[in-house]
Amino acid sequence: MAVPREVPEDYRKVEQLPSGLFRVSVSSVFSGQWVRALRKEGFLLLASAPLLPNGLLLSADLLIPPDLDEESIEFEVVEKSVLTGQPRQLDLIREAITAGRNATSAARLGNAGSAAEHWEECGDLWEKAGDSRRATLAFQLAQSTFYR
Repeated sequence: MAVPREVPEDYRKVEQLPSGLFRVSVSSVFSGQWVRALRKEGFLLLASAPLLPNGLLLSADLLIPPDLDEESIEFEVVEKSVLTGQPRQLDLIREAITAGRNATSAARLGNAGSAAEHWEECGDLWEKAGDSRRATLAFQLAQSTFYR
């Protein structure tokens, strides 16, 4: 396939190559950025690679476990600074655990209002992280705190 002389800014192509290798190509407006591959289920980080010049394009080659196909992977173009942090879901889980600990501490100190607020925050964070069971439990604890 021939690449036009000017590549549109929103150009993006994902190619599955042999042996679990994926090549993501984008326009040169993404210079200095990286590509990361996340499993769609659970947003587990699978691979990341810098975008490097490849003719008129920038490309990154990512080695992905061969049992995964393109439909199960989310490819994102990101600033390198995004890669130094944890994936978003892990941040939400950590924040949810902290909110739950704060709720428990407030409840032990007899501060029902603060405990309920922290349980609500905890439930919201678990919901955003995709764990409805823990979210429901936190919301139930928030409600029961008001009736003690």
